[in-house]
Amino acid sequence: ADLARVSAGIEAGSATATLLRAARRCVGELSDVSSPDLPLARLATGRVALALGRMPMANEQLVAAAEGRRHGPPLSRAVAWLAEALRAEAVGDSQRLMYACRRGLDVIDEYRSMLGSSELRAQTTAHGAELASLGQRHALRLGRPRLMLAWSERWRAVALAVPSVRPPADKELQAELVALRNISARLSHGMDLGVQTGPLRQERQRLERDVRARALRTLGAGRRDALHLSTRGFVTSALLDELGNDRLLELVDIDGQLHVLACGEGRVRLFTAGSTEQAAREVTFARFMLRRLAFGSAVPALPDVHRRLGRMGETLEQVLLGEAGNLGDGKVIIVPPGRLHAVPWGLLPQLRSRAVSVVPSASSWLRARRAAAGDSQNATAGPVVLIRGPGLA
Repeated sequence: ADLARVSAGIEAGSATATLLRAARRCVGELSDVSSPDLPLARLATGRVALALGRMPMANEQLVAAAEGRRHGPPLSRAVAWLAEALRAEAVGDSQRLMYACRRGLDVIDEYRSMLGSSELRAQTTAHGAELASLGQRHALRLGRPRLMLAWSERWRAVALAVPSVRPPADKELQAELVALRNISARLSHGMDLGVQTGPLRQERQRLERDVRARALRTLGAGRRDALHLSTRGFVTSALLDELGNDRLLELVDIDGQLHVLACGEGRVRLFTAGSTEQAAREVTFARFMLRRLAFGSAVPALPDVHRRLGRMGETLEQVLLGEAGNLGDGKVIIVPPGRLHAVPWGLLPQLRSRAVSVVPSASSWLRARRAAAGDSQNATAGPVVLIRGPGLA
């Protein structure tokens, strides 16, 4: 409970000396009982110390948290690689930072299909998103739009590549996963009681090896290939070739600031837009105004409506796109962060009367584009026609 409270304080951005003392006390108590949550507590303490500028303490806690990055359960290894990445960022070691981010994401990619519970998948996804976010920040500091696009896609792939949790078709694999979760629960309980847990650790390691080996044999090639493409196979040049004269705008939220990656004409350009909070407020206000204009009892005069919509569109465009002009004459594909999927894009002056698509990631758009092209070439019943209403017979 104390660890949850400390973690909540970190998420709320309230790093104080009181929170640091609580985090250190949490580390001491979890260490006394050899809790498997000790790396998480050390990571939280290191975060608070970093925020307060207590570098020696932060380094001590992050080094200790990173010790298990090459052995142990996948969730613990992901936590350890995240601690190593934060430590490298704090000391300005960019090479070690990027190595830690890549290794941590590789661990998450490899083991995610083995995790049978939704809470474990959510935890690994959160750690993976933070590792990819560190890569984004590093690319921004370097001023390299292509590298930033690659890490942005990796960040989105972490969230989008999580399949729904269903029992595996292989009955033996399902039984081994149940046994693995049971052993993990018994091991955690034994640690809390302070009893000997050596045999349980050995049994867990054996089950993890068996599950991993069986999962690699039983997962279909198509599923593994899709996971590989979604997390590691993004190629910027392939995206630019497929775009042609079209434009893809990927909006990236880094530490509350929106950045726009404009892809097209064989290059990727980086622009700075407004803050994420300001963008969210403007979107909420615009949608409120649209609902009022559409369903309000008192309808204003048409010139007044045009004037209001024009002002809203200009404000939204400045906050969301910044100086990302020159969108050409082709189609526009927009990849917004999760909070901005409800933007009324047609209000933006540059996007009026334009074909606009909103997609969750550039990788998903690229796969859908290629799949559509392949389907149309192999189709025998002619092209697919979609007819849009309202009022269709």
